[in-house]
Parts: sequence; structure tokens; C-alpha cells
Amino acid sequence: VYSAGPIIAPFYQDTYSAIATSTKNETLTEVINVINDTVGKLMSKPISKIEFALMKNKVKGSYLFGLEGSQKYLGELMYLDYRGKSFDEIQGFADSVEKVDRKKLQELAKLLYSKNNVEYVVVGDPSVKKQLEKLGSVKEVELKEIL
Repeated sequence: VYSAGPIIAPFYQDTYSAIATSTKNETLTEVINVINDTVGKLMSKPISKIEFALMKNKVKGSYLFGLEGSQKYLGELMYLDYRGKSFDEIQGFADSVEKVDRKKLQELAKLLYSKNNVEYVVVGDPSVKKQLEKLGSVKEVELKEIL
């Protein structure tokens, strides 16, 4: 695996979540299985207090660093305005994160990553299709079809 990390994409009424990774074609199914196992553990056993504290600090820090620069800050203000939210949410973000407890996070993970709610999007070489078919049904889509 070259990298792995979460993506949260808020939209008008919904929030979409993804786990993004980069890997070699040869290790694709292995990486998908590792992600599934990791998410499965998150949903089935409690998160340790240490892991939870580390995650909270990362979320708070990432948000604030994401606002560095006038263009990014302005983008966040525009987003809040579009959603009809108060600009005070920027100042209160860290407090909002602190209010989340481990049980609530686990419930959210179950909602976002339940097997009925997950789709895999693989971008790359079509030769991996045979590997992916071992994991389930595959729908091949040309990029021009979704643009």
C-alpha cells in the first residue's frame, strides 16, 4: 500500500465518506480485505481510549490546518453560508469534536460502512477486473460515461 486515509465529503443534505488508498495491481484484493477487516473491527469492538484521543486530536488539527490561507478559509465560509450554518461553527469545531464519544463514533461507523451501504470504486488498469470479481459483482464504467 502506498497510502491510505479517510475522505469526508459534505454536500447539501448528505455527507459522503470514503476510504481512499493507492496500491499496486498485484495487491489490490489484499488491500481491500485489510480495509474490510479494519472497518469490521471498528464496528465490532470498542475503540481504545488512546486511539480515540489520537483520532480526535487529528480531526481537530486537520480541520484547522485545512483553513490555512485566505482561499481555504473563504471556501469554508461559503460552504457554511450555503448550508445555512453559523460561521461560529469554525470556532466551535474543536468543542463539537470533544462532544463525540466512543459509542457515538462506533454507531456512525456502522451507519456509514455497513455492508449494505458500501460501494467500491477502483480507478485504474482494467486487468484488475478478474481479481475484483473474486470479491463480488463488478460493474465496469468508462470515465466518459460519468463526466
